[in-house]
Amino acid sequence: SIGRMLAMAAGSFFNSINWNLIFQLSTPIMNKIGIVGTPNQCVFLAGIVIVFFAQPIFSAYSDQCTFKWGRRRIYICVSGSLCVVGMLIVAFADKIGEFIGGKKNAKGATTGVFIIFILFWYAGAAVYGGPMRAIVSDNCPDAQQVWMSNIYAIIGTVTGITTSLLGTFEVYKYIGFPDNETFLLVFGIVLGAVFIIVTCVATPEEPLLEKPPDAKNPIVELIQTVKSIPKPALIADIFFVMNSAMNYEKGCYESDFYAGYLYGGDNGGTKEQKDTYQKGVSFFFTVNLVNSIVCFCYNWVNTFVVN
Repeated sequence: SIGRMLAMAAGSFFNSINWNLIFQLSTPIMNKIGIVGTPNQCVFLAGIVIVFFAQPIFSAYSDQCTFKWGRRRIYICVSGSLCVVGMLIVAFADKIGEFIGGKKNAKGATTGVFIIFILFWYAGAAVYGGPMRAIVSDNCPDAQQVWMSNIYAIIGTVTGITTSLLGTFEVYKYIGFPDNETFLLVFGIVLGAVFIIVTCVATPEEPLLEKPPDAKNPIVELIQTVKSIPKPALIADIFFVMNSAMNYEKGCYESDFYAGYLYGGDNGGTKEQKDTYQKGVSFFFTVNLVNSIVCFCYNWVNTFVVN
């Protein structure tokens, strides 16, 4: 049924919110605590290197897992926990840094705490996506795979619409949070944890009793796969790599472009500058809301386009 499919795919909300918020909020938070310029770019570089290696390797390990509760659940729960811890510490990094370092050494302590735990978040998000998508497709009949794929995508766009609405209307002001960043991270943690539980309960998963006889070391298999890519595919991958690089840069700095450049705010400045910056972040979410609505509408017709 559609209801069961929605419950199975519910955990994709957390996958989408991870990447939405990593891209949308990392630079505003780094500006707030003083990580700007080259250090800012180094954080994003370290994060994408973690994703590059962790995503395929742990997805392959989950294929071979013989855990008694199923192959995917353990990876979903552990990586989801990493994300929750990372998001929570990142949200309150300034307060934790001040507690650890005191007023005198607050900036150094905050910077260290933030960098360590945003990389925790990157690692958790990188591992979470593969098993989450696999547990859904593994337990869906072949005849419903296209519908399930679209439901998965629709939940992702609903995530974008939800966070954009909350940011557009500056909901954080009405419930005691200091800024959009802190509120949206806490919001993502709470709903993400709930939807992980829904997916794990709603999705039947039989344990893998023994590893496949032809199972290879995932690292070796990754290297062999890269070596065997045909040249035409490598040429096509040039476009894919450039497109991904563009989207990564756009994702990492778009919110700060609106808030810092267009609105002229400063998240690490005076109260007035911070308020202006938050208005710019809210305008960014308005723009993102339009994009998410367009994607949401297209996902409903995508099944018919594919057929």
